[in-house]
Order: sequence, then structure tokens, then C-alpha cells
Amino acid sequence: MATAAPPDEAVALHERGRAACGDGDLAGGLELLFAAYQLAPTWPYPPYDMAFTYLLADHLEEAERWYAIVDKLAPRGFFTAKTSLATIRRERRGDLPAGFSKAFATLEWLPPATRRAALEDLVQELPTFAPA
Repeated sequence: MATAAPPDEAVALHERGRAACGDGDLAGGLELLFAAYQLAPTWPYPPYDMAFTYLLADHLEEAERWYAIVDKLAPRGFFTAKTSLATIRRERRGDLPAGFSKAFATLEWLPPATRRAALEDLVQELPTFAPA
């Protein structure tokens, strides 16, 4: 079932929020992303970007909270939300080392050969971590 397009104002706030976060203004960016979410509460992009921002800022509880919201909004999946949510929960339980969720999430920014080598190492170290 297709959902309605978010209001233009929500899209603009989302874009400004992502840009602010990208420029290092996490507080301002999160405020704009939250405003976008309030205008379009069924649109998963703003909470997804909030969750990712919180993850990169080492705020696992908030990241988990927002990834859970994304999971409810898009139960069939939305980019890496399901994997990120499961990884954060495992880390918070102590099943994965501290900082693992953030490190795994940042692998996507590595060049392909470097990413592949990191994933191969990860499989050797944590063979039960299926996403690797």
C-alpha cells in the first residue's frame, strides 16, 4: 500500500536537518528532523536519520528508540533500520562489544575493497553476527 507523499514543509525540514547534521550541528539537525517527523509522522525518513545521528553520536538508547519507530512505520524494512535495531539491542545486552553498532554502521562509507576486508575480519571474529 502506497503512503501519501509528505508535505513539502516536512521534506524541506528533513533536508535542512540532514545538512545540519552533516555539517556537525547535531542539536540543530536533530531539532529540524524532529520537526519534520512531527509534520509527517508516518514518513520514516526523519526518524531514520534521527536514529542514525544518535548512533553516530554514541547515544544508543535514543538510536534504539528511533530505529524502533522506523521499524513500526516500515515493518517490512527501511534501509538498514532492522539490522541497526537488532545490532544496537545486542550491544546493549552485552552480546556485542561496546561501540560495535556504530563501527558496523560506518562500514558502508569505506571503499569496497576495504569494506570487504573489514567484513571478512568481522566474520572471523564474530561468526554469529549474520549481517557481516
